[in-house]
Amino acid sequence: MALFNEIHSDQLQKFQSAIEPWSSAYSDASFGFVGIKNGSVIELLQGQIILPNGNSSLINKFIETKSFVGGLYRLNEFNQTYSEVLKALTEGELNTPYGKVKLLTDTSNSISAYFTSFPSGFENHQVRDTRLSLTGAQGQHLPSIEKAVIELRSAEAPYESISEVASEVSILEYRKDMAIIHVLAANVVAVDLSKEINNKAVDIGIFLAKGLNHDDCSLGYKIIVQGKVFERNRIMGNEFNWTNSELHQYGTKQINVPEGALIQCFASYAGEFQFQGWIVDPSTFPNVFRVLHNSIDSNLENLNKYLFDDSYVKSNSRDFETGVANLFFMLGFSVDPIKGKRNENGPDLLATTSKGNVVVVECTIGQIENDGKIGKLVHRSQLLKEQLKNSAHGHLQVIPVIITALSKTSVTGIESAIQAGVLVLTKEDLLVAIDKTMVNKGSDSFFNDAWDILNANQQDKLFK
Repeated sequence: MALFNEIHSDQLQKFQSAIEPWSSAYSDASFGFVGIKNGSVIELLQGQIILPNGNSSLINKFIETKSFVGGLYRLNEFNQTYSEVLKALTEGELNTPYGKVKLLTDTSNSISAYFTSFPSGFENHQVRDTRLSLTGAQGQHLPSIEKAVIELRSAEAPYESISEVASEVSILEYRKDMAIIHVLAANVVAVDLSKEINNKAVDIGIFLAKGLNHDDCSLGYKIIVQGKVFERNRIMGNEFNWTNSELHQYGTKQINVPEGALIQCFASYAGEFQFQGWIVDPSTFPNVFRVLHNSIDSNLENLNKYLFDDSYVKSNSRDFETGVANLFFMLGFSVDPIKGKRNENGPDLLATTSKGNVVVVECTIGQIENDGKIGKLVHRSQLLKEQLKNSAHGHLQVIPVIITALSKTSVTGIESAIQAGVLVLTKEDLLVAIDKTMVNKGSDSFFNDAWDILNANQQDKLFK
């Protein structure tokens, strides 16, 4: 039996208490995992319990070799609830349609639990994640996976890697440095961001998971005109006009706004914030740089694909670099994409503020430490500083920044990068940055924030 001490048991209880007010929305949960066979038990390298805010579209999957198993199944089809699955995994073994599984642990046989009610930077994200992580073996206590990889590549239906199988069974962020199970609880209320302001009015829309009480949700908002707050208000659940669909409940409420306004919305359930987003008139963005880009890339559809569509990004890494350049442009930077075969030894792009301060950008769709990227970026930035100094521009400041398509929880080496003087931006930061393009804050303002944060070693406070 796994050891789960009082401290970590308390973390589990806090997670379950946090989502209890809307837990009835999670009736169609799924569990995906990858693991190595050890006798009659599958020892999990990684797993993900997915708590969706409605009916799941996931399909059961089973991938097996002599030494490896990857699986995905919907819990209700096996007469299990997510609470029962969590209890079994923290106490020892769980019965699944594909055999008994347990989280891989080291010789101490202990499992740790981590739950943060307010994850770092959550206030800037569109969706507030509710996540619990169970961790087991790490580092040298992890088994060799070479045999499993060879078997996967020679299988009748081959896979290149365990990471590829993990993606197939809906594990979003496969980690190689520890055995871990994530529990991801989706938000149960959201703002309809497809709504637009027309003729000084908007029908604000709100999505609510089926089965939940209208009266327990609310939507706060602030109206911004010419960069200043014009009004703050809140719409309670019983003030919306509600309709039902097969997927969710939907409420609408019309409000009037001044010409050229933006509306920032905050959706909550049971008094707990869950989602934020902007409703705009696309023809009247206060930020001219976003207006210009939006005239070519309507609703930022291409940009979102370049930056956040995981399957597309994996096959089109150069487009990820293009998306980053587009984003810097909309934030008010002058951008020089360093493209072409002859420029391969340079950074991916240079971005300058209106005062001439410089951001040296390296992009990656994987780990920031791969191929010595951090060292190369530091070296290139130092050469650039010397060039500026020799050209009578030594007063200008230079920040090296590495930007990855991965989520922060998947990235290793962030602290090492900061110590080397490199700012690290992840998928979450890019999502926040897109929201910041609504209003032209000024490139120097962003640069100054980044400079202060990097020098104060406060990586998580960039877009606060």
